[in-house]
Amino acid sequence: ALITPQQSESVIRWPAGNTKILNMVGIAIKPVVGKSIGFEATSNAGATATSLTFAHTVGTVGTGASRALIVGVSNSLGVIPTSVTYGGVAMTYLASVVITTFDCSVWFLTETNGLLAGVNNVIVTFAGAQDIRAGAISYTNVHPTATPSNGVLALAATSTFPDYQCAIVNVDNTYFGGRLVGFSATDDVVGMNIGQDETSRWDANQGTVRGTGSDRALTI
Repeated sequence: ALITPQQSESVIRWPAGNTKILNMVGIAIKPVVGKSIGFEATSNAGATATSLTFAHTVGTVGTGASRALIVGVSNSLGVIPTSVTYGGVAMTYLASVVITTFDCSVWFLTETNGLLAGVNNVIVTFAGAQDIRAGAISYTNVHPTATPSNGVLALAATSTFPDYQCAIVNVDNTYFGGRLVGFSATDDVVGMNIGQDETSRWDANQGTVRGTGSDRALTI
């Protein structure tokens, strides 16, 4: 099939304060050919500890729905988790960005790689105690073997923000009907704005870190 040249899609964020640390990760998820990715459920939680556990519900697998789970982790010590699991199954690390003492990382699991149905726990584990805010989103009609595309952005506290910042992800027309998912970590616990075409899935503080998750359809 003819594939168009790549184009850029952006996840947008801007903190309430203009001199704050901001880490962003954008992920483009490819759909099953001929279908559009559907939103299923979201969940999130926070803790100041070495690990964070929270429940998330995934629909029935193995029925042709081709479900997948994506988890975004925002934390305060500038290191990625040693592991992220769902129902005891290890999730695949996709991308992260770190600056100073804040990190944002993204993890992914499809039915092909062992995604379980029902209510199971997401467990995020670190080597040391820190502020953790994490959230999960499950989708249907996700391509079972394609690795999502990603883009990242990091700005130090010495930066002066314009109106907004973007994490840019390159995609082609095979992503039509897919999802652009965005995550961020910041030390601005006052507030975080997102792009007007993005749907907020969570936006919450845990100690010194504020984590967000959002998504929108890709209509390339």
